[in-house]
Amino acid sequence: MEEQITHLCGGYYRSFARFKRQVEKMEDSRRFIEECAHFLTNNPDTVGDELKERFTRLFFKAYGKMLAGDCGCSNLVYDFQRIRVVEQDFFLDMMRAAVEIGMLDCSHDELAAVLYAGYRTRFALKTIKNRLITETSGGKILQEALERTFGRYYSASKSHK
Repeated sequence: MEEQITHLCGGYYRSFARFKRQVEKMEDSRRFIEECAHFLTNNPDTVGDELKERFTRLFFKAYGKMLAGDCGCSNLVYDFQRIRVVEQDFFLDMMRAAVEIGMLDCSHDELAAVLYAGYRTRFALKTIKNRLITETSGGKILQEALERTFGRYYSASKSHK
């Protein structure tokens, strides 16, 4: 697959515009795009290679919605697009507090799935779920501060749950 991509780009991941034009001319372009997507998401050689990473971003920007549409999704976030969280413990405490005071209208499980999909942390999905359920001392302080600051805005919506 890498040889095909390189050929269609006019050289080593050189021109995505050229690749796209070549793909449009293909008789079974849909199948080729699916094969490329599989290759690009399962190729460890892409990490750290600036040209390949750029090509991958452009590829999924151009074809991502088409590929996701078959799955019933309107959009997908790919691993390279996930936002890196620096203060991971604080971040999860903040998200837990937001759910607890009614700032976010979702369950802990729903929030965990969204956080896992959109943010890069050191935690597995199950760990994120557990962290959102478990009260920590820092999280309690944060929750109390949010309730003091924003509680009046969210108390009405929380009482309806």
